[in-house]
Amino acid sequence: MGLPVGNILGFDIGGVNTKSVLVQISGDSVSVVGNRSRYFPFWQKSKEDLPALLKSMSEELGATVDTPTCVSITAELSDVYTTKREGILHIVSALQQVFPLNSILIFTVEGSFKTPSELQRNPMLAAAANWVATSRWVAARYPNCVFIDVGSTSVDIIPILEGKIVSRGRTDLTRLQNGELVYTGVLRATIPSVSHVVPLRGGQCPVSFEKFASMADVHLILNYISESQYTSETADGRPPTRDFSYARLARIVCADLEEVTREEVSIFARFLHQKQIEQVANALREVTSRLPKHLPFVLTGLGADILGVPACKNFDKNRHRILISESLGNDLDVMSSAYAVAWCYWQDFILG
Repeated sequence: MGLPVGNILGFDIGGVNTKSVLVQISGDSVSVVGNRSRYFPFWQKSKEDLPALLKSMSEELGATVDTPTCVSITAELSDVYTTKREGILHIVSALQQVFPLNSILIFTVEGSFKTPSELQRNPMLAAAANWVATSRWVAARYPNCVFIDVGSTSVDIIPILEGKIVSRGRTDLTRLQNGELVYTGVLRATIPSVSHVVPLRGGQCPVSFEKFASMADVHLILNYISESQYTSETADGRPPTRDFSYARLARIVCADLEEVTREEVSIFARFLHQKQIEQVANALREVTSRLPKHLPFVLTGLGADILGVPACKNFDKNRHRILISESLGNDLDVMSSAYAVAWCYWQDFILG
């Protein structure tokens, strides 16, 4: 498409977190210059603030006006938009307010890029396509595997055979139907979505279906995440500290820390973590039942260690596991979706 080369700016615009990575081309290799992540919940922010966010992140990374800008989009599902189509078109319009039209390419579920004008004809091609970009990147390194991306909100389980993505689903809906998208994550998952009961004083107590706490509170209590990693909003608006997490989790049984002890709340947390592990393990069981046996698990994302590895062990403790963080580092591992879309541009337009 005649776009200039040099640095490449990759964006993954999510409904909760927007991530960006600037990479530099050097011969036949690509290296990371810098990365940024911003908590931008579309349903709380004005969607009209999106251009300012994109401009700020781009400038912080040192991207210039002629830097190719490659984008994957998942924010279209946010209920700030009436339809996914409206969401895609609005986000593309926001991109055009910040970056030159001829520098923007949008990644699609077909595994290829479209210009903004091409996308006008079929906006849904760009809906929730970040998993395809990340899977392409993983497939180049691990051509036969089950790729597991564990994020703050959801888990992707993507089978890869002979370097090709062989998932049954392509949209969020069809991936949910086939166990390839599990709507649970290490931060934003609600407690009732994980379990309707928790153990208490020798029995089981039903939980309230109010949003008194989230799985971020569970993982903070268990020391699986730090306070700085608790980047989602808290249920009560109080700070993301362990003390407040104990108080929030106590309320799931309509109690407080004068009625239940911190140890009882810790038992809630351990139980809920195990139930979340079982959710992901059951989805792994469903997806792998359609595949050759003993494919390795390749894991990435904020929750790879917290949720992904335990789920793999629950399903098959002897299956080989590969953590991408061990080669990329934890910081870039969490940014893998933004990195992957830049990598796909490099593959398609630089290496050809």
